[in-house]
Amino acid sequence: SSGALTGSGTVGSNGSFSFSHTIASDLTTEGSETLNIKLFSDSSRSTQVGSTASVAIADTSSTTITELSGVKIGNEYISNREFSALNEYGEIVTWGNGGYSPSGGGYVQIYSSPGAFTARKEDGTLASWGRELINSPKGSGYRGITTNGQSEFAAIDELGKVYIWGLNREPARVENLSNVVRIVANDISFVAITASGEIYAVDKSFDAPKGSGFKDVISSREAFTAISAEGSLVTFGNNVREAAPIGSGYIKVVAGWYAFAALKRDGTAISWGEPNSPRFWNDPPANGSFSEIYANEEMFAGIKYDGGIESWGANLGGNLTSTPQGGKYIKIVGTRNTLAALDS
Repeated sequence: SSGALTGSGTVGSNGSFSFSHTIASDLTTEGSETLNIKLFSDSSRSTQVGSTASVAIADTSSTTITELSGVKIGNEYISNREFSALNEYGEIVTWGNGGYSPSGGGYVQIYSSPGAFTARKEDGTLASWGRELINSPKGSGYRGITTNGQSEFAAIDELGKVYIWGLNREPARVENLSNVVRIVANDISFVAITASGEIYAVDKSFDAPKGSGFKDVISSREAFTAISAEGSLVTFGNNVREAAPIGSGYIKVVAGWYAFAALKRDGTAISWGEPNSPRFWNDPPANGSFSEIYANEEMFAGIKYDGGIESWGANLGGNLTSTPQGGKYIKIVGTRNTLAALDS
């Protein structure tokens, strides 16, 4: 704030008085703040007059956040050549190479791809644009919107049906596909997951796993890995460089640019996907007993039960960057090619 109040004031005949005090706009979200007001009869503030009054102040400043699904920075969204932002009325402003923006307000979310944007209103109405207006599905009730690396979007309607559209693609419903609860994208394609755990290749350019009971699908740049309820794995997609490991008991899968890693219930990890690249491949440490695993585009890391960290994956210049030693780490976060760990 601007500091303690100074000076003197006069109390009116009706016992009222007023003052002003400025709270600094520090652009940091801190939650509600409490301003305590005390009156003293002397400048040394040794004798309080009356009781303390408290005023709760709502902090409406914003803090910068980052998402990986197209990059979101605060209320700004980025494509390869343009920026787009939502103001407080849900109106859209786009600037950069073209700068087209949909008219009107009420939008609550923007989704960005390399060459286009899609915005969604609270009722599920959509608008799409790039350097010019792009036709999006008509009507409302759309949810689960995602985008691939080809500037195409996919969404689920109220009946669980899937629609695809994009920069060079008119909106169309995917035939013979319903009861979809989630869509997963990689750089070139989409897969849909139904309520019963069935998986479908939306554009039918590859074969998806047969059967039901799959609980999740994880995507790398050109492939997908599905994990079943019993913890078995299947890797599939446009470019499968190596089959998933056999067996069951896997509880988590993470993906890098071209590779996957999986964690088993017993704490062991395994990775697969790009064994012949000159940049890869260091295997997971044999002594790793992991409680959690993480990935970025280039490498994998795991936190062990004792809080230590092991890393593997990209062999950058013949020498994997050093892994933190000592400490008891509780979480790992990363950028495209760097990881950072939080110590307890």
